[in-house]
Amino acid sequence: MAPEYLGDTVPHRWLPLKATSFQKALTAVSLDILQAGIGGRLTPSIQIQEKLEVGSGTVQKALQELSENGGVVLRVKGHQGTLVIDYNPAILWRSAQLAPLRISLTPPGAQELGALSMNIRNQFRKFGLGMEFDYILGAQNRLDTLSKDSHSTALISIGAAKSRNLLNNKNYSILDFGPESYYQRDSLLVLTSPKISNPKKLRVALDKTSYDHETLTLDEFENKAGVEYVNCPFPEVPSAILAGRADIGIWHRVQAVIPPEQAGLKVSQLGSGSLSHKKSSISNAVLIWPSSLKEITALLGMIDIKEVRKELQATAKVKVSSKGR
Repeated sequence: MAPEYLGDTVPHRWLPLKATSFQKALTAVSLDILQAGIGGRLTPSIQIQEKLEVGSGTVQKALQELSENGGVVLRVKGHQGTLVIDYNPAILWRSAQLAPLRISLTPPGAQELGALSMNIRNQFRKFGLGMEFDYILGAQNRLDTLSKDSHSTALISIGAAKSRNLLNNKNYSILDFGPESYYQRDSLLVLTSPKISNPKKLRVALDKTSYDHETLTLDEFENKAGVEYVNCPFPEVPSAILAGRADIGIWHRVQAVIPPEQAGLKVSQLGSGSLSHKKSSISNAVLIWPSSLKEITALLGMIDIKEVRKELQATAKVKVSSKGR
C-alpha cells in the first residue's frame, strides 16, 4: 500500500495510511518541535490539524503527552504563539517514529575511524537510541548519500569538506571531531618497493578520486624529478607496489592480515615541513548533513563532543605507547 505524505507541516516523514489520528498528530508535532528548536515557535495547531484532517483535541493531546513524558517544555506567549523552552531530542525522535540516523563512512580498518564510530555509538546508547553505519569508499560517494528526504549524514575529512566549500555553506551543517580524529600523525605512511627498477622514473601510486590521497601525494612528490603517477585506489597501494605496478605510494595504515613491513615493503613516515601543515589540515573528521534537517541537528547536539575528543586522544596515546614498547 502506498504511503501517505503529510506535506509541508512534517517534511521528510512518511506515515502509513493505517496510522491512528493520534499517532499522526504525535509524529507531526514531535517533528515540528525538533525542527523549531529551543526558542523556536511551533506551527499553529490549526494548520497541523487541517493538514492531518484530525480534530484540535487530537493535536492538543499529542502536545500534552510530549510535555508530560519530558519530551518538551512549552510556553504560550499570546500573539507570539507557542514557544519551545526546552526539549529532549531522543524522546521526540522516537515519538516521531523516525528511522535510526544513518552515518556513511569509509570502509573499516583504520584505528581512528574504528574508535570514532565506537564513541559515537556509545553517545547514542546513553539516550537509548540506535544508529546505523554505511561503509562507502570515497568522500564524494558518501556525500552523494545526503538527501533532504533521508536522515543520513556523511563522515569525511575536513580537507575534503573544505575542497567542496561545505564548511561555510548555509545549506549544510557540520560537526567537527577535532584534530587527529580522521588521521593520526603516525597512521599516514610512505610504502616503497624494495626493488625499484628505474630510480630515475619513479612510479607513484595516486588516487585521483580521493582528495586526501591526491593532496598528500602531490605535496610529497611534486618537487621530485622523474616522477610518473600511476592511477591506484589508495587502499590498494600495498598490493600495487607488491605486484610491480607502482614503486612507491602513500597509504593510510589499516588492520591487515599481513602488515606491509612483513610483506617486504619499506615503510616510513610521511614527510615533514610543509607537509605537516597539509596533514593537520585534513586530520579532523567532520559529520555533514543538510541544514534543512533540523531534527538531525537536534539529535547530534546531544553528543558530548568534549568527551568524544578526550576518548579519541586517549586512544591515540595508547597506540603510540604500545608502539614504543
